[in-house]
Amino acid sequence: MLRICLLITLFIPAHLAQAQKDSLQKELKNEVALMQFDQALRSLNLLYANDKESEYYLLTSAYCYENLGQSKKAQEQYEALILVNDSHNIAKVKLASLYKNQGLYRPALDLYSQLLKADRSNAYYHKQKAQISLQLSDVQGALFSSQDALTYSPHDVEAIFGLAKIYLEVRYYRATDSLVDLALKLEPNNIPVRILGANSAYRQENYTIVKEHIEENFRISKDSTAYQLKLLGIADFHLKKYAASIHCLERMILKEDPSELIYNYLGLAYFETQQYAESEKAFTKALRKAISDKTGAYYSYIGLNQYHQQNYTMAVISFEESFHFKKDPLIYYYIARSYDEQFADKKPAQKYYERFLATSREADDAYTNFSKERLSQFKTADHFKKVKSDE
Repeated sequence: MLRICLLITLFIPAHLAQAQKDSLQKELKNEVALMQFDQALRSLNLLYANDKESEYYLLTSAYCYENLGQSKKAQEQYEALILVNDSHNIAKVKLASLYKNQGLYRPALDLYSQLLKADRSNAYYHKQKAQISLQLSDVQGALFSSQDALTYSPHDVEAIFGLAKIYLEVRYYRATDSLVDLALKLEPNNIPVRILGANSAYRQENYTIVKEHIEENFRISKDSTAYQLKLLGIADFHLKKYAASIHCLERMILKEDPSELIYNYLGLAYFETQQYAESEKAFTKALRKAISDKTGAYYSYIGLNQYHQQNYTMAVISFEESFHFKKDPLIYYYIARSYDEQFADKKPAQKYYERFLATSREADDAYTNFSKERLSQFKTADHFKKVKSDE
């Protein structure tokens, strides 16, 4: 009887320990499912206090650390798991994703290459390789991986989009547009795909298509990004919809500090609508930001706006600055016109009309004909002055 009691006493603690372990395992599953990752880690450490190299411990703790935003600890756990089991592909997938997110592209690429050896037909791995190759400026590698991804998953819009971006970068516009059309058949309301299509059309100067893509995006989503407003504003300008262009570009400026290019187009659109004061302001801002070779053109347009506002003195100054950067004979014509309009003494105007005719290559255009006509009128006026003085 004593022996039986002793045996019961010995077995009860072991039974209780197993019950506690079962309870902890159940709690752990619930904690992970409920995303209570701190509590899950505490349960893991209790369950695997003496077995920290268990594959389940390493995988689950890595998953918890990853979701807690502790990437370094998650990375260490996944790396430890791969050391324990080099064929643990789940750990490799997770670790590759972590590497990629941290900008560790080479080790991420190596892991996806390993994974593809085990599963060549996995489109996801090919797609990830393509994205990483682009980050490493390996356009050819990205192209091949994107094509492989679409071979195994031809309706993957993300892969189609990725390949279209590569084709756009290498200026293979026909292939880009074909892939954009394919993606839009699969997902008609995909805004990034339409932006890519608009970008391709913009580079090809097909402004009608740019306008169609961006306006459809605005219909799908009421939000209008600065980049889309820029594309639409420039497209409207080239389609001679100047008021619409001004509207888009002014809205774009409210969202983002504009470049020289935007102020250039805005100045041109205002000029075309004869809003000379606004045009002058826009070109002055373009001039302040100028990093291109258009400085002379900006001064020229500033001068033209001042001329149209009958501010001839400032117009002459602007035209002279323009000629410093841009040796355009037509600038002589506008300097002559400014002097002609402002002063009764026509000698300065005459000098610049003559300079224009001497340097212009156009033998018969409106500017040349007007200059010749004005010089003829000056000579006639001088002749009458001389006759009158002789009397």
